[in-house]
Amino acid sequence: MLELRQQAVSIYEEVHLLATQYQWTEAAILRLPRDRRRQYAERIRQQRRLA
Repeated sequence: MLELRQQAVSIYEEVHLLATQYQWTEAAILRLPRDRRRQYAERIRQQRRLA
């Protein structure tokens, strides 16, 4: 059960990051394969750490 909650939190964070950065809709973000969505989110996190 804890793992499912962690996954849900992770998905919400990824959706928020991608929607904020790229102005994509939630539906468009959720249609992305999980690995691709995570790669985009990680790229945003890396850019923010460097800023």
